[in-house]
Amino acid sequence: MDLFDWQAISIGEDATIRDALTVLDQQAMQIALVISDSRRLVGTVTDGDIRRGLLRGESLDSAIIQVANRKPTVGFESETEMVWHQHMKRRSLRHLPVLNSQQQLVGLYYH
Repeated sequence: MDLFDWQAISIGEDATIRDALTVLDQQAMQIALVISDSRRLVGTVTDGDIRRGLLRGESLDSAIIQVANRKPTVGFESETEMVWHQHMKRRSLRHLPVLNSQQQLVGLYYH
């Protein structure tokens, strides 16, 4: 199972686009996870989300929440890896945040 440690690619809700770019640059996962203080997934951010935000007029100092995908596709730790893979295949995703039953982030599935 390829379940990546989410902490290396996570940023807080109060982060800026610049903060997200730093995480994207330092980590090779091509995604940043926006999380709340209680480890709940608020959204996901890719370089494409940031690019579209900048084209809309956002700045590097804008809040990351302005460009984040607030309704990302997720998997649950109670599901099998095959189910996660099906979610990803249906939506042509490379990454799938995995949540526990309390909706808290526990990892990132990727292939």
